[in-house]
Amino acid sequence: MAVKKQKKTATSAPEGGEGGDAPMSKADAFDQAKAMGSVEVGKYEAVVDEFVLQKPDEKGESARIKYKIASEGDAQGQTVTQWYKLFNADETPAKGLEFLKKDLAVLGYDDVKYRDLEGVFEEIADAHTGVVITVKHNDNFVNCYLQGLCEDSDIIEAFLEKFPY
Repeated sequence: MAVKKQKKTATSAPEGGEGGDAPMSKADAFDQAKAMGSVEVGKYEAVVDEFVLQKPDEKGESARIKYKIASEGDAQGQTVTQWYKLFNADETPAKGLEFLKKDLAVLGYDDVKYRDLEGVFEEIADAHTGVVITVKHNDNFVNCYLQGLCEDSDIIEAFLEKFPY
């Protein structure tokens, strides 16, 4: 069982001052950095940051999609990952295959062929597609699930302006 640690806050102001163009020192950058993997349970607007087909290994073949949280708050800019196990080690279809097909349809790709997966994944990631995801905690894992597209979102637009690719 994971134990949530109490947050500690800094008591001094950054050396570079507030609002100036002075570069931040390494110490200040470190002190102000957020811990990765601390995304709380909830629903978020996010952008697709990466979508790849993993190389098959001894466990089988999987696909991975990384989302960057766009919603304002402590999680903004953090990455969460969703995995789809497509094929087992013996190359039989795994359950993630059906979930991937469903999620591709949500993203507007209803009839994708296996041979086209890498190109479709690249297209979705390169577009920094805005989506709504749900983050859940299961035991020691953080899981995320695609809920839908996030079209004409001010949150996504503001995020992409603040964190351009």
